[in-house]
Amino acid sequence: MFDNSRVLVAESIVMLLKKIVFIDIINSLSLFKKIIYLSEGMIWKLRIYVLIL
Repeated sequence: MFDNSRVLVAESIVMLLKKIVFIDIINSLSLFKKIIYLSEGMIWKLRIYVLIL
């Protein structure tokens, strides 16, 4: 019984870690998309600025 509960605790900890890592990956991906979006916006502004000059 004792060993079984230890296994259950270990499995729940692993599941928690997987969820945390998954959420971290999703957050970093969305942040990466935002950075790309912002940099593309800056590039377009620079192009328009150069065209005006």
